[in-house]
Amino acid sequence: MALAMQFRHLSRVEWDSDLCTRTSRFFWVALVFIAGVFGAIPTASGLTQDEISAAALSTYNDKASTFSANYYLNQYLNGVSPCCPKYDASLLSWGETYLGIPHRAMYEMTHDTQYLELLLSHAEVMYANRGDRVSPPLYDQIRNKYMPAFVSFNLSEGANARQHSWLVHSAYVSHPATFAIADINSNPQLQAQYGARAAALTADIIQTMDSFDPEFSMISGGRGQYTDPYFSFYAPSTGGILPYNMQSAAGQTYVALWKATGQQRFYDRAVALAKTLKAEFTPTSDRYRWRYGPFDSASSSTDVSHAGLDVAFAIDAYEAGIVFDDTDIQRLVNTFRFIRKSPGFTETVSGSGSGNSANTRLVSTWLQLTRYDAALRQEMFPVFQSYWNTDCCSWPMLGAGHFSESGQYYTQQTAFDEAFDGLQLSPRWRRPAAQSISDGWVAQTTGSQLVVSDIKTTTNGSWVDVLKTRDIDQDDSWEVTFDFAWDSTNGSADPLQAMQRFYVELRDEVGTLIANVGVSDGWHQSNGGKVIQLFDQSILEPLDSIGPSGSASIKILSDGLLGVSQVFWNDALVLSTPMVADLKQVGMRFGHYRHFNGAQLLSHFGTISVDYLIAGEISIIPGDYDQNGVVDAADYVLWRNTLGQSGSGLAADGNRNGQVDPGDYGVWQAHFGQTAATGSVFPAAVPEPPTAALLILAVIVQLRRRTRG
Repeated sequence: MALAMQFRHLSRVEWDSDLCTRTSRFFWVALVFIAGVFGAIPTASGLTQDEISAAALSTYNDKASTFSANYYLNQYLNGVSPCCPKYDASLLSWGETYLGIPHRAMYEMTHDTQYLELLLSHAEVMYANRGDRVSPPLYDQIRNKYMPAFVSFNLSEGANARQHSWLVHSAYVSHPATFAIADINSNPQLQAQYGARAAALTADIIQTMDSFDPEFSMISGGRGQYTDPYFSFYAPSTGGILPYNMQSAAGQTYVALWKATGQQRFYDRAVALAKTLKAEFTPTSDRYRWRYGPFDSASSSTDVSHAGLDVAFAIDAYEAGIVFDDTDIQRLVNTFRFIRKSPGFTETVSGSGSGNSANTRLVSTWLQLTRYDAALRQEMFPVFQSYWNTDCCSWPMLGAGHFSESGQYYTQQTAFDEAFDGLQLSPRWRRPAAQSISDGWVAQTTGSQLVVSDIKTTTNGSWVDVLKTRDIDQDDSWEVTFDFAWDSTNGSADPLQAMQRFYVELRDEVGTLIANVGVSDGWHQSNGGKVIQLFDQSILEPLDSIGPSGSASIKILSDGLLGVSQVFWNDALVLSTPMVADLKQVGMRFGHYRHFNGAQLLSHFGTISVDYLIAGEISIIPGDYDQNGVVDAADYVLWRNTLGQSGSGLAADGNRNGQVDPGDYGVWQAHFGQTAATGSVFPAAVPEPPTAALLILAVIVQLRRRTRG
C-alpha cells in the first residue's frame, strides 16, 4: 500500500438514484455531513488528523516553555553529580540530541528560523567545548591519543571507566545540526544569514567524523563497518565490530554531510553503512527483526530503544534515495505496530513478551514512521499523549515534534505545494537509489522558483539525468500543475554543462509512466520543442518550435468521474485520453548529453526554472459539469447546450455512457445544491423540470440586469 498519504476523500459522493430512495440519500448525506471533510474525520484516537497536529504542537510548546533549552548543555559544561563529570559526551548524545531532533522537525514543519538558530548556537557551544578543546584537553585512554571528538567517562566500564571517544556520541549529537546546515546551504537567503557559521561548523563536524576513519573498513557486497579498540581488547567476542545502532548514528551524519556538501565520499560512506544495516534486517512475516550487533546469536533481537537509531538512519537514507525503499519502510511501520503491547511496548523488536509503559519514551524516535502511514499516526498518538502527561525533560518534545511534523503529510486537497519561496527542495523529494551522483548539477531557489543549470557529465556520448521524485497517494481524480521557464542565453557559456531536456514525470503504483511533459532540444544546439506524453499518446514537436527563451503553465489532470485524463499547455487542451490511473509519484528530470563533437554541438537550455509545482486531489461532485465547485443552474445550462453530443470526455456526461442524454439530467437533479467546500452538505431541494426551467430563466434575467447595470 502507498506510504506517503493513505487517505480517501469524502469530496466524491455518488449515489444511484435508481437504487437509493430520497430517505436513504438524506441519511447518507447527513452521515457524511457529520463526519465533515477529511480533516474532521474521527481517528482511532478520537481526534481528527488536524486535531492530532494541534494537540502535538500544543504539547511541544507547553514543554518547551517550561523546560530550559540549555538544560543538557549546562549539564555537559558543569557535570551531573555523582554520575557524570563535566564534558561527558553521554550527557550530550542522550540528551541534547533529543532536543535537536525535534528542533529539526519543527523547522521542517514551520521553516521558522528560530529552530535553525537553536541548532546552530547549541552546536557551536558543543564544538567549542569538544574534548580536545577544553582545558585541560581530554585524552582518549583507549586509543592513547587526543581525538578531535567528544569524550565519555562512564560507558561500559562503570565508575572507573577510562576516557574514550565513542563514534556514536560524536555522530549522534552532530546529525541534527548537520541537517540544518544542509538546509542553509541549499537556500541563498539562509546562506547569506548563516553561511559563515554553517561553514565553520561543517569543518568541525567533518574533522570529528574523519577522526574515526582508521576504524572503518569495507566488507563484502559493498557494505561497510566500524570497529572500536575498546571492543577489540575488552570484548574480543565482538571481533571489535561496533553494534548496529552506533554505526547507524554515523550513517545519519553522513547522509546529512552529503546533503550539506555534495561530497561523493560522504554519500559513499552512507551507502556502505546503509547496505550493512539493510543486510541485517531479517524479514519476519510482514515486518523486520534484527540484532543489536553482528556478534550476537542469529536468533537474538535488539532492544527497541537502540533500534530507534537504526530506524532513524533507515528513514534518513530512504528520504535521500539511498538503499532503503518503500518495502523497507512499510516493514518498519509494521514492526512498530507489532511491538506495541499495552500498556506500552515490548522490550525487543521481536515483539515477544509483554508491553512495558517505560518503553514508550524509548521508542519516540520510531515516530518518524507516522509520516508514511496515517493509520499508524492515529493509533500511536493516544499512547504517547497519555504518557507525556507524566514524562519529563526532552522526551515529550521529541515525540510531539515528530507528530507535529508528520501532520503536514495529511492534507485534504493538496498532496504537496512546492512554491519554493526561497526554501530548499523538501526532503520528500528523493533521488532514486540506483541513480549515480558522480555527475552533478547546480540548483538553487530564487524566490518561489527552483532554478537549475549546469548538469555535468564527463563522459562523451552519454546522457546524465538528475531526477528528483516524490511519492504521494492520490486516487484516480487528481491534478498536477506547474509553471516552468527555459532560457537558452546562458547555454553557450559552458555548452558542455548546460541542459538538453526537462520533464515532469507522473507514474502510477507500479512505476508505469502516466504523463511526461516538458521540453527537449533534440540533443544539440537548436531551439527545442514541446514533449508531451499522456499514457499511449504523445506530442513531440520539431526543433525550433519554441523560442530560445519562454515559459509555460502546465496542468495535467485525471478525472475519475468522467473517465478522462487531459494535458493543458497554457490553458489550451493539447492531449486527452479516456484512461485514468492512481497517481503515486511525481518526478522532475533534468538531462544533459555530452557530445563527441564538443562545442560544435552546443547544449541548448542554459537554465530551467520550475515554479509552483502542485499536486493534489480534485474535488468532483456528480452533476457539477462546469467544475466550479457547486451543482447549480449553470450546470443545467451546460447539459442543455450539449444534449445529444457523444464522445469521450464530455463535461455533461454525468453517467459516463459516452453521450449527453436525459440520464445526465438525472445525475444533475440528484446532486443539485451540493458544493465542493466539504463535499458533504445537505443537498438543496431537488428541482423538478418545470422548477428547473424557471430557475434557469431567473438566472438569465438576473444576468441581463447585471449587464445593463
